[in-house]
Amino acid sequence: MNYKAIVFGILILASGTSLSAQINLNKAKDKLKDKSNEATISKTDQSNMDTNTNQEETPTNTPQQEEGASKVNAHQPYASYTGEIPPATHKDNYDRTVGTILFSKKPITYNEEDKAAITNTFKAGDQVFGMGYLADSKINLGFERGYSVWIRDAEDGRGYSASHKYGAGPYKTKADGTNNGNQKYYDLDVFVGYEDAYDRGLTAALLERLALHIKAAPQSNFGTNAKKIHKLKVEISNNSGITVAEGVFYYDLTEGEDKVFAMNQTHKQAALKEFKLPASKRNDPALASKLEQVMKAAGVNVQKVIFSTADWGMIRHEISGAVLRRSIWAYIVYKNEQGECHYDEVQFTEDFVGNDFNGIIKKAGYGTDNGQILCENINK
Repeated sequence: MNYKAIVFGILILASGTSLSAQINLNKAKDKLKDKSNEATISKTDQSNMDTNTNQEETPTNTPQQEEGASKVNAHQPYASYTGEIPPATHKDNYDRTVGTILFSKKPITYNEEDKAAITNTFKAGDQVFGMGYLADSKINLGFERGYSVWIRDAEDGRGYSASHKYGAGPYKTKADGTNNGNQKYYDLDVFVGYEDAYDRGLTAALLERLALHIKAAPQSNFGTNAKKIHKLKVEISNNSGITVAEGVFYYDLTEGEDKVFAMNQTHKQAALKEFKLPASKRNDPALASKLEQVMKAAGVNVQKVIFSTADWGMIRHEISGAVLRRSIWAYIVYKNEQGECHYDEVQFTEDFVGNDFNGIIKKAGYGTDNGQILCENINK
């Protein structure tokens, strides 16, 4: 038996196995490196970004590039979109499928998208509309249990951040047989004027935080970092906090911040013009007068009392169960020193002494419901 040949063959086989393993390891490393490059842009790339979107390089529609075009576009500045519709999904760190959000300066209509109008580069004052392409239906993703829209500065953890939450609610089938819960897309507004906003509550919340961020920036720890080209990340998350769709866009705040303030004020004034407090839940002029006197004694210029609860609630001793006092809530509408009308929800109590309530009304505390109301809307 030729033992040398056998040993030589074993060495070759082992060497081949080792070489194959090394090749596979290198491929895995290259794949991870490519995946990392898809997901982030370095700050050096950001600082060198040309703010003239007409000069930015965009992928060409060659067959080789088209398959990954949406991934490239999702994290690099581009003037117009060249990827797939709907765009490709990707996996998060927990191997969950995440959809993609695209943006435009005009509303995006699902199934009628204008690729030339879809972009991710905007200047202060531009309207920013979004469309989230989901991997599954809203119902299957748990939207009925509530969900949130988040936006944050992707490069500065101390920078701009805002969110808007939606409560739980079932999707109902309409008379035509359709059900919005079956949709695999989510139409959202980011920075949009009041008249054009599809979801005014969302865009008002995001704009208010942006305006506050710009105003605070010169006095904050991050100084003038607000006045730059921001890479902003938008996420749609279900009630469990799991991101179901995300996208990034570039927002140039180097100048034109006055346009952001103007857009924000338009929302605030329009919402204020429409806002009215609910009708009083209790018709009791005598009690309302007593509550008014309590607040006036505290220096409040009361304009109106609106009961937010209909009946007194009993407050009892936690061990014996004996009645200690009773409590009722009301909106106190007042005028401040600037002549503006505001409201606070206030709790009032009356102690139980002996066998009856003592008739002395006290202010017990404030609720979380408060804000401004136009004086002319108080009695509407």
